[in-house]
Amino acid sequence: YFCNKAHALGLEVGHWIGPHLAYHAPILKQNPDWLLHGFNTIVDAGGYPNYMLACVNWNTPVRQWIFDDLIAMRDAGGLDYVWFDSLANLGMLPIDYSREMQTNTDALMEFIADLQGAGIAHISVEGMSPVAMSGAHIMDHEPNHDGGVQWIAGQNSWLWYEGNEDLLIHQQPRMWVHKSRTLENVRQRLFRCLANACVPELHKYANEPWFADLTDAYLSVEHHLVHRRLLPDQQGVEWSGNGSTLLFAYHESTYNLPVGATATCWQNGDFQAVEHSDVLHTDPYAIYRID
Repeated sequence: YFCNKAHALGLEVGHWIGPHLAYHAPILKQNPDWLLHGFNTIVDAGGYPNYMLACVNWNTPVRQWIFDDLIAMRDAGGLDYVWFDSLANLGMLPIDYSREMQTNTDALMEFIADLQGAGIAHISVEGMSPVAMSGAHIMDHEPNHDGGVQWIAGQNSWLWYEGNEDLLIHQQPRMWVHKSRTLENVRQRLFRCLANACVPELHKYANEPWFADLTDAYLSVEHHLVHRRLLPDQQGVEWSGNGSTLLFAYHESTYNLPVGATATCWQNGDFQAVEHSDVLHTDPYAIYRID
């Protein structure tokens, strides 16, 4: 009933899964050999308290048990997508010292391939991953921190990516923006993310005119974002594919155009002609299409 009702309303039905289970899960009491043990012989919890959750070894029958459960959901009414929590930190990083330092990586990749083979095409993950779109949270705790020796920025902190937005390629993070950020700073952040094929969730700013404008620009050129080249000195990002080249300019700079090429710039909801010779003079935070 739930799946049919959701589909009738145009909604997709998905499921959260993780590479871990609750430490006191009855299934683990029945199958203690599924547990993954750290170097200290204690059940690994990926850095969390090990009385709360437990990493499992995906080379054991736990993999088939979870897969069968998901397929049963699919057959019962529909399973349109899967969101895989903590794939890296609780799945790929832990090593099972009780099984000669066995890792989960190959087994997890095979599991994801099995899901795709079963017709579950939309798979996203929390954390960094080479196999699926990331849907992690990125926090913005202290944008004006001086970077002292006590400061650590991890993959869930915006400071990790500021100036290195190329690391966010093909991700879809949920971003929490610090209240001290100006609207212009947020606009520039969104531009740099989109320049690297990263589409962040910034719903708080959805009513800002620049948000809609940048989103429209990205959607109009997304099919050209095939081959990426990072320009030197943080000048911007160049993409090519499907007959056009796209230039996301971060700063005022010069860009040598191919012989006979024409350049247009995204303005007022469309690409407009700009004056240029063989050299294009770019404006900061502007998108150019070169044909």
